[in-house]
Amino acid sequence: MFGDQANVVGQFKSNNNAPYGNTYNSSWRNHPNFSWKARAPQYQQLAQPSQQSSSLEQAIANLSKVVGDFVGDQKAFNAQLEDFVGAQKAINAQLSQRIDSVESTLNKRMDGMHNDLSQKIDNLQYSISTLTNLNTMQEKGRFPSQPHQNPKGIHEVEIHEGESS
Repeated sequence: MFGDQANVVGQFKSNNNAPYGNTYNSSWRNHPNFSWKARAPQYQQLAQPSQQSSSLEQAIANLSKVVGDFVGDQKAFNAQLEDFVGAQKAINAQLSQRIDSVESTLNKRMDGMHNDLSQKIDNLQYSISTLTNLNTMQEKGRFPSQPHQNPKGIHEVEIHEGESS
């Protein structure tokens, strides 16, 4: 690959007559700004005050028209902007009203759910306390649900006659 690049570079021939490299343009030789000689101006402007004043008046008239158009456009824009702001205020009022309505509805639903949950929690507490009371009362003839400790620490079992051990 480097060989191809070297061949490409070798194809370019340098211009030994150009001391500034490739930046010199032969058409610059007669350019008035690139000369050491003092030359007479190539063309002169002749003063024509009547043409200048009429073109100045025309420019002022054009400028007045442009400014007038701009002011008219600005007034139309301001009117459109006021219409937009008025419409936006109406939309904002409607949205605010809808948001208030939704908020009120949600608050009512949340209060209802809260009351319902409170009632269900009260019912659960009552049911649990009822079950606890039933568990603690021991019916006659039934074994307790939990074993009781031997209060005297007695470890003997009596066997009656006729019973086998």
